[in-house]
Amino acid sequence: MTEAQPATPSQWLRAGLQAHEAGALARAADCYRIVLQLAPDQPDALHLLGVLADQQGRHAEAVDLIRRAIARAPQAADFHSNLGVALLGLDERSGAIDAYRAALALQPDHAGARRGLILALMAERRMIEALEQLGIAVKAEPQAADLRDLAGRALRAGRRFEDALLHHRKAMALAPDDADIREHYAGTLAMIQHPDTMAEAVRELQTLLVQHPGHLNALLLLGVLLIKQQRAAEALVRLDRAAALDPARIEMLVNRAVALQLLGRHDEASHDIDRAMLLAPDDCIVFGGRGTLREQTGDYQGALADYQAARAAQGHRTDEAVAEVELKLGLLLLSLGRLAEGWPLYRIRMQTGVHDPRGATFRERLPDWDGAIRPGQRVLVWGEQGIGDQVIYAQMLPELAARGAVPVCACDARLVPLLRRSFPDLQIEAMNAGRDKEIAAMAGMQTGIGGLGAVLRPTLAEFPPPRAYLKPDPAAVAEFRARYRGQCDARGKRHVVGLTWRSRNALFGDFKSVPLTAWGAILNQPDVLFVDLQYGDTADERNAVAAQLGIDILHDDSVDQLADIDRYAAQAAAMDLVIGTSNSGLHIAAAVGRPCWALLPAGAGRLWYWFLDREDSPWYADMRLFRQAAGQGDNWAATIQRVAAAFGQWRGERRR
Repeated sequence: MTEAQPATPSQWLRAGLQAHEAGALARAADCYRIVLQLAPDQPDALHLLGVLADQQGRHAEAVDLIRRAIARAPQAADFHSNLGVALLGLDERSGAIDAYRAALALQPDHAGARRGLILALMAERRMIEALEQLGIAVKAEPQAADLRDLAGRALRAGRRFEDALLHHRKAMALAPDDADIREHYAGTLAMIQHPDTMAEAVRELQTLLVQHPGHLNALLLLGVLLIKQQRAAEALVRLDRAAALDPARIEMLVNRAVALQLLGRHDEASHDIDRAMLLAPDDCIVFGGRGTLREQTGDYQGALADYQAARAAQGHRTDEAVAEVELKLGLLLLSLGRLAEGWPLYRIRMQTGVHDPRGATFRERLPDWDGAIRPGQRVLVWGEQGIGDQVIYAQMLPELAARGAVPVCACDARLVPLLRRSFPDLQIEAMNAGRDKEIAAMAGMQTGIGGLGAVLRPTLAEFPPPRAYLKPDPAAVAEFRARYRGQCDARGKRHVVGLTWRSRNALFGDFKSVPLTAWGAILNQPDVLFVDLQYGDTADERNAVAAQLGIDILHDDSVDQLADIDRYAAQAAAMDLVIGTSNSGLHIAAAVGRPCWALLPAGAGRLWYWFLDREDSPWYADMRLFRQAAGQGDNWAATIQRVAAAFGQWRGERRR
């Protein structure tokens, strides 16, 4: 017996809805159109045809159809909610927010509209409003894992990482098999930019991929994190798997190009970037990726052009992705000495993950300092980055005070004794989460310490003559000098030279590090007592040098360079010369006034404040820079030879 064909508009509508729910979209569309032939502007048919168009990516058509439906039935909350969905598809966030609010005005318990409103507010970076809506939604559905996950993502965007992780963990407890929720948790861990949380994020993603090997976003995120951990070969394995799943995914192509570049496979890297450019010629991350490759090979003008193009690109990207590209442009401008252009873009670092998240509390409690110096104005200056960055920028604190402001410096607790001795007239506080509220109450404005440069170092011409500005404990310095001079005499040596060769920076530490066993040409100097100034456990590296090169490097067990920076500064001050890579130890040695030689990478790991193509530093009085040639990757041989030649000349001059 043949099933009867629908006859009335309501029957055709019901048939269309059944087909729609079954995934037979063409059949559903035909049914909805028949309804509209029989009953022009029938609101349900217009609405459902619009929903179907939106599902197929035809967002503009969907908006038109659903708006026609709303004109006929303005009290239908679902219509407004789905209009919000279609408007978000067009990236019309403001319109989507209005549509979702209209739905909620008609039906306050409309869960879909509430979720859509939260997503739209997050896309607009209106995080306070998004969190307010999340509070309402979570109260209504306390066991909804997706809402907990959304809360985590919103809090992450506001850099409230501890609160975000609590919500992510609650979401995972409610939905332990949800791969997307676990991937979002890993993304929050990664944004904290700490070695421990990045390692945990990698472990989470690896576990997720065992259970869900085809999870594309997890593969992409893991690839990015492995690149940041300087594990380019492992990253490439994951990105190749992502390429098999979606060969046209732009994020895959850009990050795969970066991994290939780090592995020295430059032609393949260029091929991936060129393909991404063909697929997405107006996407900011494609220009940004190509700029990164050009910068790492020394094509700075080409990189500038790409970063500038990225700022103007129209590709749909998150605000944070755009901010990262703008920060790259700012850092390159600063590297080129174009400080007046670079400083305004350097402020964008606060929208990315390069600063210490502990400062988020200060930023919530105090307005940003506008750079105007007002007599008596108390400005909280907090250590936003690592120890080395806090040391180099700390030299500007007395200058700020000399101009009439009253700086309150919140820094890493390990720097407090040294900075208080060096700047006895300034207020120096330990940066500690337990005292954030108390410290914030000491000032009326706040800035990350790197923000002082735009005001006090607006151009290279306005740098004051560099000088030693950190004052180690003089008794400890005398103790170390006497000890090392005695070691020199006992071993028949003439010079005391400190060495530091490794960085722990979570993003690019390995790129700045030079294995100690590669230092043979420098270490093979018979009249030098080499002293280990490297923080962390160095026993294996020193033993390897002793075994391979027959050279003993003095290690002083009385110094814990990581825990007691004040004593470490005194140890560094006892050296005749310090040779090292770009790390906190070298900054401290230079700041206490010792002659320092720095081995600097040309590509990844190059820091802007060493500038380009100069052999001295405007920050430090007695600093000599030895730069790796562009495109050398982890090959430091030529740089080591140049340092060794200069070292031989230095020793000869001191013998005269």
